[in-house]
Amino acid sequence: ARCSDFPIFAQHHKGQGSQVATLNVHCGIGVGEIVGVHVGDYRTRREYLILGDPIDQVAEAVNAASLGEVAASPQAITVLRKVCHFEKEI
Repeated sequence: ARCSDFPIFAQHHKGQGSQVATLNVHCGIGVGEIVGVHVGDYRTRREYLILGDPIDQVAEAVNAASLGEVAASPQAITVLRKVCHFEKEI
């Protein structure tokens, strides 16, 4: 999949018109069960953590993807092969 060179239109202030910017991204895909956990209390600090093997898969996959690419973990590829038809071997 190609994500690079996606045009982003930004409106400038004071009537300066619009300008096109380029968004260069890369993406990783994982699969499996995740758990969301609230950490902290209501008075000082509260954060929401997402935990599970898919998070580690995404971290490894995104490191394998260059700008404009999508990389999937081996586990995600196994699932994708069951539900998608690919023209080329992945």
